[in-house]
Amino acid sequence: MLDFAVYRLHFSQTARMGFCAATWLALGGAPAWAVSRDLAVVPLFDGQRSEFLNTWGGAWGLGSMQSIRLTSPDAQSGRRVLFVELGQVPAGEHRYLQCFASGFGPSPEYYQTRNLARYERLHVGLQNMTRAALRCALQVKDYRDSKSQSATYSFDLPATKVAVSIDAPLALADDHWTVEGHPDLSRVLTIDFLFEPSTAIRSGQVCLNDVSLVEPGGPVNIDSSPLPVLVERLARRQWDALWSARSRSHGMIPNNSYQATDAGLNTTAAVLWMLPAAIRRDWVHQAIPVALASIIGLGRRGFQ
Repeated sequence: MLDFAVYRLHFSQTARMGFCAATWLALGGAPAWAVSRDLAVVPLFDGQRSEFLNTWGGAWGLGSMQSIRLTSPDAQSGRRVLFVELGQVPAGEHRYLQCFASGFGPSPEYYQTRNLARYERLHVGLQNMTRAALRCALQVKDYRDSKSQSATYSFDLPATKVAVSIDAPLALADDHWTVEGHPDLSRVLTIDFLFEPSTAIRSGQVCLNDVSLVEPGGPVNIDSSPLPVLVERLARRQWDALWSARSRSHGMIPNNSYQATDAGLNTTAAVLWMLPAAIRRDWVHQAIPVALASIIGLGRRGFQ
């Protein structure tokens, strides 16, 4: 947890040492191949994942796929890929898998959402192994989990095994997006991946090797950017993650990524502690924290 009490001070030598340590832990603890040197790139799934979860804490949903599996690390690079088996697909039909924002309990009250609105674009690296051209789509659904409140980004993959990178701008006015209803990108429940072969196939695979989110404002090189810039970016990201995870009914932060009914007093306290700095930096509108504090009984005086 980044100490905002220290962060609000000038960058003393002691603070610099602490920030260097925090930055090293956040960025330097993984192998060099596994970490983008651009701090604006936030991995959702990449080759260093060793478990069947994305970095939001959600699982990959099978959807209508025949199977999905995480491959063993490559002998040379050490990277893994998500290997998706479409199975037999008749002409004119599609198959899909899902990237969930959190784990799931027995009822919708347990669901959590994540904030895509803070990002500039969604990056996907994939490889078509079906030997047929694919009509593809990324479909984003919000907390209502309905196609009637969704946004779909369409693209095509040629019938080759060449690795392809797709960058979908998260401005829904872009021509590639088809919007149904009024999806709330600040409360996304799932990102679905749809694949429709141009002709019927008996079997076929798609490999996902990278899914990442890119923050606005251009690249932030972790080797050459000033330390205050790196710390500010990490602090803003931490704040946005906690703030967007709050319950819209009572304001508390869930205890973990799969149990939204249990609140975490430590994370909720952290959000309240960070609120004054977040307001000063225009990370959040002041009226919202006032309402949050009122809900959990802290009153208005601390935010006026």
